[in-house]
Amino acid sequence: MPFRRRITYLGLLASLCAACPAMAHDYVYLSSGLPAGSMTVEDTKAGRVITFRYDDRGRGADLRETVKVGDDGLVVDLSTKGVDYFKAPVAERFARAAGKATWSSQADAGESPAPGMYRPFQATPEDDAILLRALLKSPGQSLALFPQGSATARKLLSAEATGPGGQKTQATLYAIDGLNYMPTALWIDQTGDLLFAGESWQGTIRKGWEASIPALLADQEKALLTSQLSTAKALQRRSTGAVVLRNVNLFDPKTRSLRAGMTVVINGNRIEDVLPVAEASVPAGARVIDGTGQTLLPGMWDMHAHIIQNFTGLLNIAGGVTSVRDMGNNIDSLASIKAHFDKGDLVGPRIFSAGLIDGPGPYTAPIGLKVSTPAQTEAAINRYADLGYDQIKVYSSLDPALLPVAIHAAHARGLRVSGHIPAGLTADQAIDEGLNEIQHINMLLLNFMPDIKGTTNTLARLTGPGERSRTLDLSSPTVRAFIAKLKRDNIVCDPTVTIMEEWMTAEPRTANPSVASIVGRLPSSVARASYGGGLGKDPDQIKRYDASFAKSLELLLALYKAGVSIVPGTDNADGFHYHRELELWAKAGIPNADILYYATLGSASINGHDKELGSIEPGKLADMVLINGDPVKDISDIRNASLVIKDGNIFDPGSIYAAVAVKPGH
Repeated sequence: MPFRRRITYLGLLASLCAACPAMAHDYVYLSSGLPAGSMTVEDTKAGRVITFRYDDRGRGADLRETVKVGDDGLVVDLSTKGVDYFKAPVAERFARAAGKATWSSQADAGESPAPGMYRPFQATPEDDAILLRALLKSPGQSLALFPQGSATARKLLSAEATGPGGQKTQATLYAIDGLNYMPTALWIDQTGDLLFAGESWQGTIRKGWEASIPALLADQEKALLTSQLSTAKALQRRSTGAVVLRNVNLFDPKTRSLRAGMTVVINGNRIEDVLPVAEASVPAGARVIDGTGQTLLPGMWDMHAHIIQNFTGLLNIAGGVTSVRDMGNNIDSLASIKAHFDKGDLVGPRIFSAGLIDGPGPYTAPIGLKVSTPAQTEAAINRYADLGYDQIKVYSSLDPALLPVAIHAAHARGLRVSGHIPAGLTADQAIDEGLNEIQHINMLLLNFMPDIKGTTNTLARLTGPGERSRTLDLSSPTVRAFIAKLKRDNIVCDPTVTIMEEWMTAEPRTANPSVASIVGRLPSSVARASYGGGLGKDPDQIKRYDASFAKSLELLLALYKAGVSIVPGTDNADGFHYHRELELWAKAGIPNADILYYATLGSASINGHDKELGSIEPGKLADMVLINGDPVKDISDIRNASLVIKDGNIFDPGSIYAAVAVKPGH
């Protein structure tokens, strides 16, 4: 033990620079703390062989990779076979020979004479460890990556970890910067082999070392939080006096129109005055912001978010999203993030929470409370209500017999109920039970495919609408009656068409349309991931799915024309997808002014917070976004936020984007 404590960083680096000894490790892949897959890593004559597989509600990759590295740690040969998250075939290759690197993957193909490290498209946790070892051998712990970007490693801390039979090892936590919006955290042991990678939602731990996860995660979260708190402090400005936004074109969601030449006075975290320029006076000592030629909107709402990590708050605020409805999360981690956002020591939106419940089984949600009896269902509802949650969300594997129990218990506590349609039911039937809101446009389309309703907790909830929606006649009596029922029963619909676009229309080696307009600004791994394709496995299937997605937009327009309550949400974690959601609503044919109403006051009203939020009026909370352009004319101008104010605090979107490795816009 004393010898282990004396191991230094230089000693560790020296051990990493030595030839990699033969090794074999088994790992457990965990989803929300429960086993959901495995990884094995073994040195063979052919190279290091990695098998990695996991299950996520019937989805999930199954990969076998063979990789060779040189003395410098750089990959010289790599081959990966298997299936990806959506079960599409994987055949990835990389080789370096005669000074030239060549590669081919689902996302891209290319060659380069330049030196660098290949980052696999179908990367496993062990690939991150391979990259880390190469970074630690490189000058400045930095490397150029193939096919794009660069990465840098930095040590965060060391701690003792305990494994099988009380075995001890000195574990070191590193952060790899440059791959994603936030650092990729990895724990390695004294030999440089992977011990743990991940966070509370998902992680990969060496088999037998599972008991060490809580301590490792606590140290990891503390180390990352320290850096995030420092960053957040530098990114926001809190005015000691009044703030005046002068000569703006103010969007009024009540009239769904612009009011030109307006001045807005903010005092603390409240709006004090909203007056024409000629009538407004500037308080002494106020900070004056000239908004000439710009549009001032109320802060926007993402009504289907999952705030998994702190960086998602930065991306939402930079995109003008100042309020989100979290539609399912870990209770403790969400409470921690929300507390930081509310206090203002981390940058993020207001969070309004939906408590998720699901039934047990192979396709259960990776988060939320699991119930299989009426008593458990009522207890779960009461727990969420006691914690101050705003509503309940039911999921696909909930026993249909428990849906009325959940709805009755939730309504008794004053909570609305939304969600997926539990497998075995149609949307019609769920509405008859008292469901208040339906998530995802595909859950509406499945209403017209009752023959597969028993399997809609599987991938069939996507593949069914993908294959069959294109032939749906929206003018048929059946569809018209269903839409009329949604209107009559005041059912809210949260269509999340952006994520459907990603899954239904994306083609391999072509930038996903959800981020195509800004893909060049994204961190390297995020950008490359957008080229991997979607559900379609061949050109004919992609064509069918594309036609079905077009039908989804037609249905969205039909809902709008019928006066059905609709709200914009992403089922994602960043403002970029929110911008695309609004663009798709415009593409469907919904007028921009109405879209902006739904994004602001409409969402605040449905969420029950329209007295404090959703419009720019005296007395309301100071949440707003200044847009360089006019989104009433061109909805894509929503991407051009020049200033965001949340709770009276002022943020520069450009500075926030720089903090999460996003390049400036044009």
